[in-house]
Amino acid sequence: MTVSDFDNYRPPEPPRRGRRAGKRRRAGTGEGRVEAPVVPEAGFTSYYGRPVVKPPPWGDPIAVYLFLGGVAGGSALLGAGGQLTGRPILCRNSRLAALAAVGAGSVALVVDLGRPERFLNMLRTFKPTSPMSLGSWILTAFSAGAGVSAVSEIDRMTGSRLPLGPLRRLLRGLEGPAGVEAAVFAAPLSAYTAVLLSDTANP
Repeated sequence: MTVSDFDNYRPPEPPRRGRRAGKRRRAGTGEGRVEAPVVPEAGFTSYYGRPVVKPPPWGDPIAVYLFLGGVAGGSALLGAGGQLTGRPILCRNSRLAALAAVGAGSVALVVDLGRPERFLNMLRTFKPTSPMSLGSWILTAFSAGAGVSAVSEIDRMTGSRLPLGPLRRLLRGLEGPAGVEAAVFAAPLSAYTAVLLSDTANP
């Protein structure tokens, strides 16, 4: 056995009684003496004082958007139900609520982004593996259907006084399909945010 200056840094080892006994102790249930660990247990907390995973910079506007997105999706479904079952008052109120909710939610989303063109940049590409990319297209498609059906209701409420001109007949023809189209995208609008929140490294 060689002796060097580095032997002083080694922790003391318990006495061994034999190879077979040592093997039994290490492979057994932990009874008897156990060799002291050379390296202490690692307690990793951060990387040079910084968090391991950068937290998302989401604030109150995103919470508002999450709530209003669900309200808009539910209102569009109620509007389609009123349209298909012949309940004009329910259909009108639900369409107006869907447009107001998705409009206010879009404003909150743009406020969180900081600049409106950032949302437009998301529409330049279509990436099925990205919940944010899919959510941008879902929000756009839903807003188009909800907007057409709600504007038709507003024009009817004002006695056809909106300056639509020849577009009024086209608007009346697209009112029904637009309401159904908004209802089709209502469930994805209300659910894609859950996928977006779960698709992250943050707990």
